[in-house]
Amino acid sequence: MRIIIAIITSFNLMLHPVFAQNHDELQSSGEISKTKMLRSFMLFNDTLPVNDKESGNVEIPNIQWYVKDSVLYISGEGDLPDIEPSKGDESPWRTNEWNVKKVVFSGKIKTIGNNMFGGHPTLESVVMCSSIERVGRNSFLACGKLQEVQWSDSLKFIGNLAFCRTSLRHVRLPNYVQFELGGAFHDCYALQFFSFPDSIKKTPLLDLGQSMVENFELQLSPVTDTISSRSIGSVNVNHVDIPSSVRVIEDSAFYYNPKRFLCRNKKMEKIIMHFTEQQLQQMNWGKKWGAGLDENIVTFIVPKGLKKVYEEFLNRKYNYNFVIEESDQ
Repeated sequence: MRIIIAIITSFNLMLHPVFAQNHDELQSSGEISKTKMLRSFMLFNDTLPVNDKESGNVEIPNIQWYVKDSVLYISGEGDLPDIEPSKGDESPWRTNEWNVKKVVFSGKIKTIGNNMFGGHPTLESVVMCSSIERVGRNSFLACGKLQEVQWSDSLKFIGNLAFCRTSLRHVRLPNYVQFELGGAFHDCYALQFFSFPDSIKKTPLLDLGQSMVENFELQLSPVTDTISSRSIGSVNVNHVDIPSSVRVIEDSAFYYNPKRFLCRNKKMEKIIMHFTEQQLQQMNWGKKWGAGLDENIVTFIVPKGLKKVYEEFLNRKYNYNFVIEESDQ
């Protein structure tokens, strides 16, 4: 019955003198779309694909979208362009944001542009299609309810502040992705787990900032070669497992400055190492690699049978006073 009413309404709309007068002009100029032709259907059904310019002032060619059951479906091919809020830009689905809790991408979309979803008030989940290669800066900035992202296996780049101030809890990035240093995941207060992709051999300065989680876990790539300066200290982690692949530990790799963090009582407590005696001797250690750790009571968990070797190397050679304990394994 609703379909019949919708058809009659749509037919009446096309007979309206204003519509009839402008129809040929709009059609010849390419400004009329199926959405406009079937606008009356939207009174009865919110699942029709829309690409309505009146929903925002930024047009996106080759992209279709619609909202159903609080899910925004975006499909097509190409790039979602950059949005510049300072210039008054708005995405086509801006007026629907209060109804959207999840965004699902499909098709051959390659880029999520700068600021595309920044400040979305209700967004909780994002599902990327396998073709997405790039996430622009500020693209999900301050989406305070965003807890989960299903990553694209093709993802190669994440821009600065892309997921800053979200509620992400578990981040395991796909291989070969790179991200701008100093803030792609800055101030993710709820983050419980972060895993570096296997493509990253030198730990970057993540600067996760004011982490409020008590037992935050950081997982380094099994092919990590270098622990760079301040890279571990910047994530406010209290324990870390150093893989045996590491060959360089730079100055202040574990540096921790409590003045930079809101949660000031969290300090490094435990560092797990897997190096053999030969690996210890051959590694390139920065002169102040343990800076900041000497202010804490840090325990090093080392391979069984090598406690004295580590005590001699870590404490006497570098004049630290760490607690050395052997692993049970």
